[in-house]
Amino acid sequence: MIKRTLFFTIILIFAFAGNTYAQCKDDSGVFKCATLLSDSVVYLNDFTISKKIKSNEDNGQIWQIYLIKGNKYRFALCCYQGLDNVIMKLYNIESPEANPINSTDQGGADKPTFNFTCEKSDVYYVSIRFKPGFTLGEKLCAIGLLGYAGKVK
Repeated sequence: MIKRTLFFTIILIFAFAGNTYAQCKDDSGVFKCATLLSDSVVYLNDFTISKKIKSNEDNGQIWQIYLIKGNKYRFALCCYQGLDNVIMKLYNIESPEANPINSTDQGGADKPTFNFTCEKSDVYYVSIRFKPGFTLGEKLCAIGLLGYAGKVK
């Protein structure tokens, strides 16, 4: 009886495993992405998006962060499943998302990191969006990181 229960449990595990996106659901993805930050940069926060796109409007997420004047920060972007159409933007009230302070993406000539020297303590916004062109119902995953790179001299 125990062997039969164990057998069916193992079958169910493999049957529902399918496409897993462990990189976005646990810390292993953050650690993998952290290699984009250098040894001198201290990890502060991550911005993880893992969702199934249900409409053309449902293509990303926005987070609020508070950055302090006189500090230098590094932002990094990782994406999985071969996605090259992800963009991360940093902006605030004065520079809206359409005209961000800085941005990076995984495709093209851009590096997947950028530095930001904070000249005004304020609330800033980080957005990670998937560029148009994905099939509705597709599962997408990306991780953005924020790191402290030191004081401005």
